[in-house]
Amino acid sequence: MDNDAQRNIAFNRLGGATALSAAAAAGDREYKPLADAVQQVLNHQMRADDFTEPGFRKDLKAARSLCDRL
Repeated sequence: MDNDAQRNIAFNRLGGATALSAAAAAGDREYKPLADAVQQVLNHQMRADDFTEPGFRKDLKAARSLCDRL
């Protein structure tokens, strides 16, 4: 798989996670920290446009940690 395809998959997964976490938070406040964290990952990606950038990785790790605890 080429880099463009991998990037497209990652971007679509992030978009899906953003939408699903926001929907979950709308129905249950317990999911709000996760929705906020995933939104932060998306915001970081939109600014840096780089899935390998250390700040993006840090934000993604934080969001995954929140998700694991739910």
